[in-house]
Amino acid sequence: MNIYAWTAPPVAPVEIGGYASKGCYADAQTRVLSGFSYVDAKMTIAKCIETCKTRGFSLAGVEK
Repeated sequence: MNIYAWTAPPVAPVEIGGYASKGCYADAQTRVLSGFSYVDAKMTIAKCIETCKTRGFSLAGVEK
């Protein structure tokens, strides 16, 4: 799972839509991120970030 956080102004070199990469994290049975999730066969990091940003989340995560 890659975790991205909303930062303004951007401070990290890897950034998408104002969200800076916070690195990779291992997920377990207890989810690293909770609140909202959905499955989309055409999911991209940018699409995930835009969805989370629209819903007011400061973090977004994509899982392979």
